[in-house]
Amino acid sequence: MSAPRVSVFIPAWNRERLVGEAIASTLSQTFTDFECIVLDDGSTDGTTDVVTEIARGDARVRLEHNEKNLGIPRSRNRGIDLARGEYLALLDSDDRSLPTRLAEQVRFLDANPDVSAVGAWARAMREDGSLERRIHRCPQSRAALAFTLCFRCAPRQSTMMIRRDVLAAARYDETCSVSQDLELFGRLARDGDVRALQRPLVLFRHHPDRVTEQPHPEREAIRRRIFEARLREAGLDPSPEDLERHMRLTGRSERMRQGIDADFVAWAGAWLEELARRHSEETTLAPEVRAAASEMWGKVLREAGRAGLRGVVREAAPELTRALLPGARLRRALRRSLGQEP
Repeated sequence: MSAPRVSVFIPAWNRERLVGEAIASTLSQTFTDFECIVLDDGSTDGTTDVVTEIARGDARVRLEHNEKNLGIPRSRNRGIDLARGEYLALLDSDDRSLPTRLAEQVRFLDANPDVSAVGAWARAMREDGSLERRIHRCPQSRAALAFTLCFRCAPRQSTMMIRRDVLAAARYDETCSVSQDLELFGRLARDGDVRALQRPLVLFRHHPDRVTEQPHPEREAIRRRIFEARLREAGLDPSPEDLERHMRLTGRSERMRQGIDADFVAWAGAWLEELARRHSEETTLAPEVRAAASEMWGKVLREAGRAGLRGVVREAAPELTRALLPGARLRRALRRSLGQEP
C-alpha cells in the first residue's frame, strides 16, 4: 500500500463525546489522499469504541493504542513515528477541521518547498459546537510569528501542517508536560520558515475540560523557561525583573492589570519595541512585526486606561503607538492613556 500524502494525527484521551466530530471533519475534507491516525492514550471511557466503529466504515482511519497513558508530549512523538504521510496535519480531539483545510495547506506547502510548516486562523466554537464570532488570528510571516511566540502559541496547534521529516527531527520536548506546542513551534520558527494562512481553517472548541483550562502545578515554570529561551535567542539578556514583567505581558488581562503603574507601562513600551527590532532584519521595524508588537502594546494601553494612568505612553513607544490599528477600542485606550478622555 502506497503512503498517503498527508497523515492527520488526532491524539485522544477520554474524548468519547467529541472525538467522533474531529474524525468526521477529517473524512469530510475535499482533499482525500490522507490517513487519519487516532492514538488512544489509555482512555477509560468509550473513546476506542467510537473510533473503532468509524474505522469499520472508512479504511483511512487507523486506531492505535498506547499500552499505558504516556501523557501529551510522548503520545504526540509516538504519533510522529506512526505517520506515513509526507505532511503531518495536527488536530486535537475536541476541534474540527473545515472542509478545505487539507487542500489549502497541501497546496501551500507544495508551492513553497522552503516552508517547513503552515498554520492558519481558527474560529472559536462553544462546547456544544455552535460558532462564536471570535477568530483566533496570528501573523503570516516567519518573523512576526517568531515575535508572537515570545508571548503566546501561534498558530494554534490544531491548525498546523508540518513536513514529516522536519517534525521527526524536531519532535516535542518531553520535559514539557504542558505548553509543548509553544516550545516546539518556537524552535520551528527559529530554525525554519513557518507561515500561517490568513483565514480560518479550523474550529477551535472552548470548554472546561480542555487541557489548557486545567490547573497544572508546573505550567508557570515551564512557560517561563520557554519564554526565557525565546528572548535569549532573540539576543536579549533579561534580568529576573524583566522576565517577571514579560510574564505579565503573556498572561491574561487580569494579571497585567494587577499593580500596573507608569514604570511598568514605560518598560513595556521600550521592551516591545526592542524585541520587535530584534525580529526585524533591517534597522526599521518590519511592517508585520510592527503590527504584532502594536497589538501587544494596545493590550498594555487598554489596561493603562482602565487603571486611570495619564500621559505615560507619550514617549514610551512612539513607533508602536503610531502603528496602532484604527479600531475604536484601541483609539479609546490610546486617548485614555494620553489623558485626552476622562
